[in-house]
Amino acid sequence: MGAQGNGGMSRNRVALCLFLLALIPRLLYLASIPEEAILESVDARGYDLLARNLRAGHGFSLHDAPPYPRDGLRTPLYPVFVGAAYTLAGERPVAVAVLQAALDSLTALLVGALAGTLLGRRAGTAATVLYALTPLQWRYAAALLTEIPLAFLVTLALWLLVRLNPSSGCSVRGRRIHRMALACGAVAGLAALCKPNLGGLALIMTLAAWWALRRERRRALRGAGAVLLGAALVVAPWLFRNWAVFGRPFLSNAALGYVARVSAPATLGVVEGHQVPPWSPEWEARYHALVTQAATRYSWSLPLDAPLSPREADRRERQVARVAWEVVAAHPWAAARAHLVGFLRAWAPQEQAFWYAHLTGRPWGTTGVAANALRDAVEILCAGRPLEAVEFAFMRPWGRLDPLGHLLWYGWGLGHLLAGGLVIAGLWRLRRRPALALALGAAILYATLPPGPIGYERFRVPVMPLLTVLEVAGLTGLLSKCRPLLTHPPRGILSGE
Repeated sequence: MGAQGNGGMSRNRVALCLFLLALIPRLLYLASIPEEAILESVDARGYDLLARNLRAGHGFSLHDAPPYPRDGLRTPLYPVFVGAAYTLAGERPVAVAVLQAALDSLTALLVGALAGTLLGRRAGTAATVLYALTPLQWRYAAALLTEIPLAFLVTLALWLLVRLNPSSGCSVRGRRIHRMALACGAVAGLAALCKPNLGGLALIMTLAAWWALRRERRRALRGAGAVLLGAALVVAPWLFRNWAVFGRPFLSNAALGYVARVSAPATLGVVEGHQVPPWSPEWEARYHALVTQAATRYSWSLPLDAPLSPREADRRERQVARVAWEVVAAHPWAAARAHLVGFLRAWAPQEQAFWYAHLTGRPWGTTGVAANALRDAVEILCAGRPLEAVEFAFMRPWGRLDPLGHLLWYGWGLGHLLAGGLVIAGLWRLRRRPALALALGAAILYATLPPGPIGYERFRVPVMPLLTVLEVAGLTGLLSKCRPLLTHPPRGILSGE
């Protein structure tokens, strides 16, 4: 008993040390930025306003003046999270950032538990350390955005799914399997209520649960059904709310806005041979042309800037989306190309410019190298000009950067290449656990592929825990193959034969 107790205390100390390893750099980064940087983005200011309106009794509204019309763009979990932090610590965004730093440190432990279950205790510790020291997560823990709570929910859903998998060595049995599946679905539902971009996570978990339990057909159907039921129970109240407010049940009308504000303008850019940056004046002009076309077709009686009821605003949103969808449907290959190139561009290293400015106090532009050069190189590569892409991304910056710029530019670039290779190797290593490989790979693609033309590193934040697990899986797999060569090298290597 004493030995077991000492073992438990030792594990608790290790967990505490790992938690602090994650928490300290997040708090140090938070202390290094001005408080207003927490609300730097438009989305952050929107979440702040939603939380304040909820606390003031104005309802779920993105407006700062009466009559506070109800909003259908955002989902409720994160504004409630922010509002709870404001209730506990006052309406200070820094309180939310501190809470998110602690939550993301718990995510680091959960990443270790997930990797440890799949790959062993040492791999679990390595995954925790790797996630704890990921600078991308430090940044977004200090921003009033959904990504950090979403990362926790996605990781928790995967951890619950792993416990259903007989090949994991810790699967549950009997009635507990249904409770675990129900919990997995409920967490996936919470992820959808945190950010609608992951509204389909419950379907991925359902398919993976069925696949994991497929050897017993009845149990597989019950497990998959329990996942769906858990997600439905969590999401249903919000669907009914939107039905009452807007006249139809939906999770978020962000998808309608995405077709009109992103897909159609990006498609037109490919068709016209003139790509422009998202949200630039030219990009917005394309969107406003679609709005004008919808207003003419559907004979809008009120001016474009007139205050509208929630149902009328939603009706107009759907009409603009129909006009935009016609553009996408008329040019499917152009739309596919715009989204695929945008997806690939989003995986290019982007953080070096931020960290250079943060560490030196000088904008990256002072180096003479464009901050988006690596993203642009991906687009050049997709256009079939590989030599030009290499010259643009690696040769041209060489003589322009100072030592820190070189370290960040080439270090981040090589790091991304290495991490990408390890992720692929990790998926291959887990091929004998197809349900888990499916869940990991599908969740990563689902989070990062749809943003397409507007994708950037922010969309990787919620799935960084899963990427970390796959990186460690790939690394440990490679090390296990190299170990026999290191311990028992071929005779010719040492003897010269």
